[in-house]
Order: sequence, then C-alpha cells, then structure tokens
Amino acid sequence: MRQKRIYILLIFLLGATLLLAYTRERVVSKDFNLNVLRSQVTSPVPSERTFPNFIDLVKKVKPAVVNISTTTIVKGPDLREWFFGGRGPFDDFFGEYFERFFGDIPQREYKQRSLGSGFIIDKEGYILTNNHVV
Repeated sequence: MRQKRIYILLIFLLGATLLLAYTRERVVSKDFNLNVLRSQVTSPVPSERTFPNFIDLVKKVKPAVVNISTTTIVKGPDLREWFFGGRGPFDDFFGEYFERFFGDIPQREYKQRSLGSGFIIDKEGYILTNNHVV
C-alpha cells in the first residue's frame, strides 16, 4: 500500500512538472521578443576620464615613508584581567574557579613587538601614522 502511494506521488509530480514546463514555454514565447532586447543593447563607450598616474607621486613621496618598529617588555597575563577586564559582577565565581583550576598563575616577562609605517610630515621629523601602530 505504501509503495502504491509513492508511485502515485511520483507520477503526479512528474505530470505537474511537465505541465508547468509546457505552459511556461507558451507564456514566455507569446510575449517575449528577443530581437527587441538585442536592438536596445549598446556597446560600452570608452570613458574620456583616465586614472591618475601614481608613478611620479610615489617617486616624490617615497623618501618620506618610514618604518616604525617598537619593542616593549610586558609582564605575563593575569587571566582574570585578560578575560574579564578586572573585577566585575562575576569575579567572585570566576576568581574561585580560576584559582581552583589553574592555581596561582605565575607572571612572566616577555617582549612584545609591533611593526608599522608612517610618513614624515615636517622638517623637524614629525611622523604621521595610525594610532594602532605605536
């Protein structure tokens, strides 16, 4: 009985698909004129506007570009401070959890390095750079 229902459903779906495909072709063919659309398509016109040539600009400002590298000695992370940003409403719970699970977390020192670039903007040597570089 179950197989009979599946066969009937499949035959119905196949018939519905064929019917929709046939009527779609009839509706599109009657109202759709591809030649009208082809006549409306035009070829692109080259723009009179050109992009600036950056070669001369780079040659001019290249001596002002600087490399910025910094090294800072930082003490090792306090996980509670790192995860939660200091004492918060859940510090009592999480503080106990970290102490029970990790124990006393030793502090260590390590070198933190950063690298960036900037531009010399003044004869006195002032450098313009993004805030996150230094």
